[in-house]
Amino acid sequence: MITMKMKLPILCLTILGLVGVALAAPELPITKPPVVSGSDPYTGPTIDPTASQGQWFTNPANGYQFPLPDQFYDNPQIPPNSDDEGGGSLGTNAITGVVTSLTTVGGNITAFSVQATVTYDLPGQWPWPSGSNLHGETLTTTEQTYSTIAPTLTANFAISSDANVPSSFTGPYVPQSPQIVATNETLLGWYCWTPGHQPDGQSAGGYYVPAWNNFVFNGTSWVDTLSFTVDGAGLVPSDPRAEALEESYTELADIFTSQSSALKISNWESSIYVDPGVSYGTDSLPADMSDVSVFVPEPTALTLLGMGALSLLAYGWRRRTK
Repeated sequence: MITMKMKLPILCLTILGLVGVALAAPELPITKPPVVSGSDPYTGPTIDPTASQGQWFTNPANGYQFPLPDQFYDNPQIPPNSDDEGGGSLGTNAITGVVTSLTTVGGNITAFSVQATVTYDLPGQWPWPSGSNLHGETLTTTEQTYSTIAPTLTANFAISSDANVPSSFTGPYVPQSPQIVATNETLLGWYCWTPGHQPDGQSAGGYYVPAWNNFVFNGTSWVDTLSFTVDGAGLVPSDPRAEALEESYTELADIFTSQSSALKISNWESSIYVDPGVSYGTDSLPADMSDVSVFVPEPTALTLLGMGALSLLAYGWRRRTK
């Protein structure tokens, strides 16, 4: 029996802070520098082998390749008398994902949709954890960036198609079974080794990771609905990913998490997690629970919204602070 569960889209009600007022999860530069390569520096496409310009994407409709230089996170808020969190007024709610529909066959999840919400509550509150990823890059910086242009979000737990995967899942390529397949992505993100420079026994990189850049601004946040299917018979109820999806659907739990300790697309393919609300690696949590990543383009202009309130919409502004 096929069961389709649906809900009206969930609106993440948040307040867009005025410039210089709200404290928040950080937005950090991911170019080189300040990102430092690992022992195998070739982690970008052929056009930029060392990924010096940031995280690379391609538009599968026309083959256009481009980098995004900044990354936005949803670190927890800094509690009193502690440090190394880096969040602020929204904490881990700066990036959210809530399941709005589930399709099941014989109890297994075979398709689902997620409403993604990104709320730029800048600036962040330093200090925040340093970042790293499975391909050896690291980032330790006090610099922040201040762009609030429409985001690009990657689903690190999914593939774009069964034909678009590495020749073998070794090294930083981590398979999930059964595969979750995106069905309405608009871009593909790079992961990870430059062709011809991959370590022995590992696959060359490619534009493997599904991404979306058609978010719509609703007055406070950027929102989009992401759709997925599941290969084979679907996710059985005991699969941790199915458990997270069910919890999100029934309890409106947030399943999108991306903290500054997870640099760029830090792991692919990841599992799906309910956002823990605390830093990764604490309270016996895994060291990297990121299942999405959010990237931001360079702004070009300052847009004025409402009665004198500064809101950064389709254009943004950028400055760096130390």
